[in-house]
Amino acid sequence: MFILVSMGNYISTDDVRFVLAYNGSTISKTTYQSAHEGNRLVNLTRGKAIRSLIVLSDKTVVATPVKASTVIRKLNGNDTAEKETEPQKIYYYVSDDEDSD
Repeated sequence: MFILVSMGNYISTDDVRFVLAYNGSTISKTTYQSAHEGNRLVNLTRGKAIRSLIVLSDKTVVATPVKASTVIRKLNGNDTAEKETEPQKIYYYVSDDEDSD
């Protein structure tokens, strides 16, 4: 299964190992810096603020503008935002005749 992590970019749920909130903590900054220095960072923010880091099984780190809580909700399959956004159309048949039963 795939989840949307940033503006048309998807990742496989099977590859996700960790989801970190990027909130200025030492752990998130160190993870970001070591991935950047080791050429293992994929930045999907498109200039927006980094809200979470997703660590994949091959030690690649994905920086996203999506909150960590939202990513976890999507991983658990509880995200309703990705479901059908357009309301379902319902058609009714209206007759001028009265029921002839």
